[in-house]
Amino acid sequence: MFPHTRVTLMCLSLVIYSTLLVQTGSIENVATQHGVTPLKLGEDVVDQIVASENLPDWKHFITRYHKQYKTLAEQMLRFQLFLASSIRVTTQWIAYKLNRATFFYAINKFSDLKASERLQRYGLHIDEIDRQNEIDVGAHSSERTLSKRDILGLFKSSTYSVDWRQNCLTKTILDQGECGSCYAMTAIKMVEWLYCRSRGKSMKFSEQFLVDCGEPFGLKGCEKGSILGAVNFIRSRGLLSSHVMPYLGAEQPNCPFPATTMSTDGLEYSQETIIPKEVNYKVLRTDSERLMELEHSPLVALISIDSDFFDYRGGVYVRNPKASEEESVGHYMLLVGWGHDKRAGEFWLFSNHFGEDWGESNGYIRMARSPDDHILNIVKVVADFD
Repeated sequence: MFPHTRVTLMCLSLVIYSTLLVQTGSIENVATQHGVTPLKLGEDVVDQIVASENLPDWKHFITRYHKQYKTLAEQMLRFQLFLASSIRVTTQWIAYKLNRATFFYAINKFSDLKASERLQRYGLHIDEIDRQNEIDVGAHSSERTLSKRDILGLFKSSTYSVDWRQNCLTKTILDQGECGSCYAMTAIKMVEWLYCRSRGKSMKFSEQFLVDCGEPFGLKGCEKGSILGAVNFIRSRGLLSSHVMPYLGAEQPNCPFPATTMSTDGLEYSQETIIPKEVNYKVLRTDSERLMELEHSPLVALISIDSDFFDYRGGVYVRNPKASEEESVGHYMLLVGWGHDKRAGEFWLFSNHFGEDWGESNGYIRMARSPDDHILNIVKVVADFD
């Protein structure tokens, strides 16, 4: 049975009614604007809807994701958004099963959010991001490129031609929460891999350190950040163990870094800090250069995403070609592999930061490789811990 196929005609009629609620924000406003007596929906009516045998997933959704709504109007708003998500998930699932789509969606913690809320809370505004397209600092790679024949030959070898998930990559997929900290999540996961390869052992570093203490380097906590700012931060201030400063999913008003000495720039340091001898990066501009460098290490990627990205559950995701730049935001992820899918063709494999219950393989997403795959930037980062 397809998921969420118990959405009934009653639910669909509520979608139409609730759409008015979404646009105005309250039941009273809906009634007033349409010249009718306000409809009073009591808690008992909402409870009956929630308890309906036709809507078991709504109650499960609230429980599983610990959802709490302050008012009845907000609950009806979120209910309508959940229903819309259920219809979208079911439609995409049917298309996937009929081989008319290469990926499918699922109900998740984002399913009661508007598109604008998803993008504002979890993304970075593209026009504010330093894409570093004209800056190359160190980490210079070989000039050799791959021909189309080379690329096709590599893809024929296996489903995953490159896959770093089992090689020094941190197994735990964190959830960035309602914080635009994808730049910190990606930068830290990248240097954790570099540290493991250099020292032969794993170390969990603090993302919160960059979120709370990165303002002098152009990092704006949960609002925005860039890989350039993260690299400069790590080069200057180093890395802090996550057990000293665990990730909170929100920024603190002040940098709480425990101090024993003072640096030349007035920022406090700790005995728990590890400062690499060298941290550099290089922007990879061509597809062949990206494929070549990915054979040697994971890479940092800045992607343009729109609201349906959040619904992803599995398969090879293809971004909506109709999404405009105004409907998109930037999002950093770690590029950890590439390969070939019989149905979808060539794909990139990314490690995301929405938790282990999102995407496939506990937090990953495969995205189609194509001329319009909306990759804004891919960067190679190197660090010397010897």
